[in-house]
Amino acid sequence: MTKGSHWWKERLRRYRHLIPMLFILAVLTIPELENAWTWDPCALQEMDHDIFTTLVYRPLARWALHFKPSSDPSVVIVYIDPATAPPELLTNTCLARVFLAKLVDDISSLGAKAIVIDKYYSDSSCNDDIKNGIFKMAMTNKTVPIVVGQPTHRLTDKKGTDNGCLALSNRFDFGGQKVRYGLTRLNSDVLKLPLRWPVFRDSDDPKIDQPLNKDSDIGDTLSLMAARQVDPTIDEKSSPVPRLLALGVHPYTSFLDLRSTDAMAVRCSTEKDPRDAKDQKLNCENMQFPQHALGPQNPKVDLANKIVVIGDRSDQDMQPFPDAEKERPGVYLQANYIQSILDRRFLQEIPLRVTLIGLVLFIVAISCLHLFLDPKPAFWFSFAALGTIVLVSLIVLVRWNYFTPLWALWTAAIVVAARSLELRAHHLSTEVKEDRLHPLD
Repeated sequence: MTKGSHWWKERLRRYRHLIPMLFILAVLTIPELENAWTWDPCALQEMDHDIFTTLVYRPLARWALHFKPSSDPSVVIVYIDPATAPPELLTNTCLARVFLAKLVDDISSLGAKAIVIDKYYSDSSCNDDIKNGIFKMAMTNKTVPIVVGQPTHRLTDKKGTDNGCLALSNRFDFGGQKVRYGLTRLNSDVLKLPLRWPVFRDSDDPKIDQPLNKDSDIGDTLSLMAARQVDPTIDEKSSPVPRLLALGVHPYTSFLDLRSTDAMAVRCSTEKDPRDAKDQKLNCENMQFPQHALGPQNPKVDLANKIVVIGDRSDQDMQPFPDAEKERPGVYLQANYIQSILDRRFLQEIPLRVTLIGLVLFIVAISCLHLFLDPKPAFWFSFAALGTIVLVSLIVLVRWNYFTPLWALWTAAIVVAARSLELRAHHLSTEVKEDRLHPLD
């Protein structure tokens, strides 16, 4: 056998270092690829990132998505605050529905573009037909779109174990198609914008194998449903929302200081003779509203063409939030999610196939540098290439709101470090061999 017949072995020896590099790449991509080949029908429709990615991209989401709208945000929050609202609203469901009916009337009269209520209503919590009729009339006798929460409950298996699946609960029937419903469920990480949750059928058979139609309204969150009522372009191909829905991804977002006011301030400043749910006159003159709230001292309420989100500001509705205040009302989150969708203001991950192709090309480029250049220039070019990758990732993050997965950056850094160490070891071993062949006299 001639010497030339072993040329492929020589080529294989030169590129043998690619094997551990590709192995490292495969190991680091396992958490991402796992989402592609495993599917739990009861799992929430979301791609979770590892804890390191979450910790890094929380501050990056705030920084990269630092957003100041050119005009006033289109979403306004109306808080139902226990400090100002009649106390019976927290204990009497029927009276609360009458109060909300009057509040909806006031907001609609001010020219709101849409009304979103961060609450859900069952068909059994109030049996007063008169009060239910007042509530139904206020919600359906409007030209403004209205979105309310869709009640859900968790399903259990034969052993009575909570498996986390959501099923629809009986809801109050407003009749017709004017009132739309959206799921109020939030992510465990509130910096992620919820778009859609899978909802399953509740039947006597505990085996759950088919979710409801993916295109059904009941699968959409409250924020997505509300945004759809005022922005028909959300579902167009040019919008990123359909792609996120297809992937089941809940992207990161950031939060704005949206305008907010108090429900009682709206009623006192809008109605000539404001009365509570018991038809008693409200003592608006002696009410102390927050400084930012609308009220008798500031009677000009501008809600024209605004999306008004109504919700509680009670201790029971507070959600953990990663800032100095530690907690924020759930309606604050929902309102910001609506504004984020309207602004297309969310942080998306670069598609996995693009990341893998780019990383493989980077590994090949680093290998070529070390094969065709001397060790020292190759060393500096490798680190320059790594720095370029990081810089490009930051530019893409800031300019287009796409972030590079951390495992890809870690892999690139490991490839550069490992290849440099390998060349350093080879250089030292060569020096040792030369010293042995040519010992000093």
